[in-house]
Order: sequence, then C-alpha cells, then structure tokens
Amino acid sequence: MGSNREEKIDAWIFEQGIKEDRRRRIIPSSTDRITHQPVGTGLEAMENVARYFGDHPELPIVELGSINHERISLTFAHEIEMEEPFYHVSEDYRDQWAITHEDALALETGAAYGTQTAALTAVGNGPDGMKIMLNTARWQVLGSVGLAQFTSALMVGQVMEQATEPWAADLHIWLVGYHELGPKLVAFLSKHHQESSFHLVETIEQITADDLAGAPATIYVKDSSPATVVVYNRIRSEHTGLLTDTVATEQAMFISEDEDGLATVVNAGPHGLRIMPNLVGEQHELYQAMEVIWEKREEEAQSAASAFENISVEDFAAEPSSSTAPEVDVSAETLEAMFNGPEAGQTERDGDPQDHPDLEQNAGTGAAEEDVASAEALEAMFNAPEVESTGADDQPQDPENTEELHSTSSAAEADVSAETLEAMDNEPAAGKAIKEEQPQTTAESTDLPELEEAGQVREEALESPARIELSLMGKPEIHGATGESAGRAAGEVVAYLHLHGGHSDVAAFSDAVWPDAENEGHAARIRRTRTAKRIRELLPDALSTENGWTLAPVRTDVDDLLAHLEQGEETQEALEACAAVRSPLEGCHGWADEHRQALREKITHHLNEAVGLALENDHFKLAKAAREATKRL
Repeated sequence: MGSNREEKIDAWIFEQGIKEDRRRRIIPSSTDRITHQPVGTGLEAMENVARYFGDHPELPIVELGSINHERISLTFAHEIEMEEPFYHVSEDYRDQWAITHEDALALETGAAYGTQTAALTAVGNGPDGMKIMLNTARWQVLGSVGLAQFTSALMVGQVMEQATEPWAADLHIWLVGYHELGPKLVAFLSKHHQESSFHLVETIEQITADDLAGAPATIYVKDSSPATVVVYNRIRSEHTGLLTDTVATEQAMFISEDEDGLATVVNAGPHGLRIMPNLVGEQHELYQAMEVIWEKREEEAQSAASAFENISVEDFAAEPSSSTAPEVDVSAETLEAMFNGPEAGQTERDGDPQDHPDLEQNAGTGAAEEDVASAEALEAMFNAPEVESTGADDQPQDPENTEELHSTSSAAEADVSAETLEAMDNEPAAGKAIKEEQPQTTAESTDLPELEEAGQVREEALESPARIELSLMGKPEIHGATGESAGRAAGEVVAYLHLHGGHSDVAAFSDAVWPDAENEGHAARIRRTRTAKRIRELLPDALSTENGWTLAPVRTDVDDLLAHLEQGEETQEALEACAAVRSPLEGCHGWADEHRQALREKITHHLNEAVGLALENDHFKLAKAAREATKRL
C-alpha cells in the first residue's frame, strides 16, 4: 500500500489539522483515551447515549447507527416515541431518531450502559467520515469475502474495534480458530475490555448454548464454512452475533473487498453500502504494537520462570503459613501461570475504570507512515513506567489464564489437572506474598452450620434483613450486591451445591449441570473456569474450588419467604414474597427432580400454616396471597 492510498484516505476521512498527530493518537494507551476522532466528539456522545439507555431499559434494541460530526442517528427494532432532546429523522419513519453531540453530552445518565447497544459496533467509515454501526446481535451473521490478506486483517481490526468501544463493556467476545493470535489479541486488548469476557476456542463446536445464555456475545470465526452457521443457529441466543472470514451463508450481509482498497457491505440496501472497513494487517501500527507487547510479556515470563526455578524452601521460612500440605512438583511454566493470575473475584481492570479508548483511526489506513514509532516507543506507549523491583516479586502482568484458555499452550496445560486449572483463580496476584491456603473442611469451619445429608436444603441461621443471594424458585439465579444476576449455568451450579450440602466433586456436578457436554478436557475446563468467575463476580467469598467445589452458606428466596411467613405479620415484604412464589428449579436438568418435589412440599407446608395463622389474626390479604401462592407450585 503506497503513498497514493494514504493520501486518498486522508482526504476522504480526516479533518484539516489532524494528520500531524495521527500516529500518536490512533494507538490506544493504558492511561489516555484516544482523542483523535474523525467524528469530533461523536464517540464520547455515543457513550453517554448508551448510558442513557441503561436508565431506560424499556427502549428496544438499536439495529443500526451512524455518527457524523454533528449528530448521532439510531434505528430501533420497531417504532417508538422518544422525549427531547431526541428528534425523529423523518415523519415517515418513527423507528429512526437522532440527537446532536451537544445534547447527548448533556444527558443525565447513570453509570451502566444499556443492553440496547452492547453489540452495536462500527464496521467502518463512510465517504464523509461518518462512522457506520450495526448491531451484531440483531443482524446475527456478518460475513466477509476478498483476498486472504483482506479477510485476515478484517478479522483482527473488527475485534479491536468492538473490544475498545466503551458501550460494549458487557459484551462477551469469542475468538474461534485464532490459534496463537488469540492470546496476543487478549493481552493487547485486556486494558480496554474485561479479560474474563474474552473466550478462546479452536472450533465453534466447543461452544454450548449454556455458554451464550444470559449475556450479549459476538463470535468471531476464522476458517469458517457453511457448517459454522449450522452450529451457530443451534447454540445462539437472541443476544448472539456471528462474524466470519467467508460468506458462510448468502442470506446474510457480508463485507466485500473492492479493487480500490475500500469495501462494500453487500445486502445492505439495493446497491450495498460503501465503507472503509476496519483493517489491521501485519504491517499496521496496531498489529506491530500487539507483537511488541506480546514479546515483552514472553520475555518477562521466561525471566519469571527462571526466578521460580531458583526459589528454595528457605526463601519462605519467614513467611506465615496456614497449611501443612505437601509440596507439589510442577514445572516452571505451571508456576508462572499460577502466580501471574489476578486475585480471585477481581472484576475491574487495572488503571482508570473510565479508560475505554476506541480504535478511532479507521483501521484501513494501509502501510505505516515514515514516522512509525520503533518497538521501544510502542512498548513505552502501552506500558506505564514500572517500579524497579528485584527477585521473585518482579512478575509480568499477564492476562488471566491466557495460556490455560488456549490449546497451544501445551507447557502449562500438560502439568495442570482440571481441578488445578479451576483452582488457579484463587492464587495470589503477582508481586504479593505467597501464602499457602489450607482447603477449608466442614469440621474445621466454625462459621458454617453442620451440613445435613446430601440432597436436603441446609437450614442456616441467617440474620434478617439480608439480601437474597440465590433464587431457587423459578430458574435458579445468583444475585450480586446491587441485584445483578449471572447466567443459567452459574445459577444452576450454585443451586446444585447448596442442595447437596455445600460441596461436590468436580465430576459429579459437571455431569449433573452439563449432562449433554463432554466434561473432561480443555473445553470443559474453560466452561467451569468461566462459571466460577461468574459466581465470584457476584458472590466473591462464597466459592472455593480446592478439593472439589465448596459453597459457603447463602441466603435463598425460600429462606426469605419462610422468614416472613414465620413472623406472621401482614407486611408489604411478606405479600411480595408470596407473590414471587413459583415452581422451584425450573429449567434445571434431571438432578433437580427430587429436590424440586422436596422444595414444593416444604414451601406448601409453610404456606398452608401461614394461611391458618393469618385468618386467626384477621390478616386477610396475607391469607389470600399465601393461598394463591400454593396454586403456582
């Protein structure tokens, strides 16, 4: 790609006066947001609109969007009415609304982004510099066609674009068939998108419907084929999109390479839509920066491995220890992987949580300019100055479980069992004192009540008022401190553990919760590790994965209901608890049948007693609510 292409792109997209600081601003930094924006303040305005949608969940999903220098235009899934300062684009189309940058930035919003735009991503720029956006979850399948160099660059550039869009913070990104490129992308983008939201697999067949339930996701598949779409249609949820490096189906839109270096989105209107797509090939500054960061991490990993190999027992003689567990002979690679993971329950990225830089430079800019930074300069831009340290504390900040999530990292995987991999979330962060942790047993715990026989609900002395952490009625769900919930698998696993005395070995609960999936091997470890992370994000201190999986006591909606019924008072809380009664363990697999019946009998018994007590005390509303609740069981 020569200078003619560079001049064409500059004239086509960028405003006067931008070019001189182009290289510095297109590369995302860990501390500075990208300030070079061909659409002015458009991305900052779009971010605020996404937060506005977070306060208005009643609004439908956004199908399409565009951002120019003056306004943001959005097309919704159906016709709606919106309040000012939003205005409709045309009297004939009530599903199309717009807002100026100035008005968008002035919107009063909360901190959370709306689900309506979680999968809305820019696929390129139009001739006037306008950013063209589509919702991958809504349009579902987006293919590509062109030379191998084009499709490969697109499958990298589009991942970078979507991962760095702030409103995609809750989006899960699946990289299928990316091989050694996958961990590099995750390491490169983990400062801008939550690392636990990236998932690396070799084939789309390794993804299950449970993996995609409950959260928006985009699946990027390399080496795709028509069979890819068949599998996708079997596992997808309504919030899942698919991007492929081929035209896997002609019934969907696809990005077609044009001879002039641009592209056309085919099936988007009668004549298609001309765009400059997001291309990041091997010669692009961003790709080179990704390689530099990865090489630096590899060097640090090798240095750390050597340091660990030279550590002796005497090095830790002064450290307090609560464990007498025997030493485990593991390789240097395993030690590196175990000690470089973030602390259990960590959900925030390093640095300012407001730092979500966008890859605002359209990625199809071609060859790097003559003033492209050297490897050292790129490295400095991506890494904050490090504090000098020595010895074993000088650890790399590798992305969590990157090697464990990718099959090519055979060195670590060969030495770590499935249970060890799942337990690695509990390891201390790099640079902190290493303290062995003795697995807690029931006999040793003074805080846990004595566990009843497996299969029975544990009766815990729970203080009131207390928030509900686990819903057993309806589909099992776990709830965080602010009320957010996780997906089906996490809820069912916690319900299983709770109803089996708080403990289970890995094989037992895996076969129960995922009876149709292979529960040994690489894909199974990924599935369990993801589920453990979801649980710890909402219940940080509840789960231990050492010596099987152990669950601390949690308060359930059944506990809450029975507590209100036993009080016998006709309070609003008691009426609401009765109104929430549903058949327990809905949607669970076969293991839940006997527990479902036991829970029904227990709840029905307490409701019937509550009816009699309420009538004696002239609490007629409570009596009616309890009687109606029994009918829903």
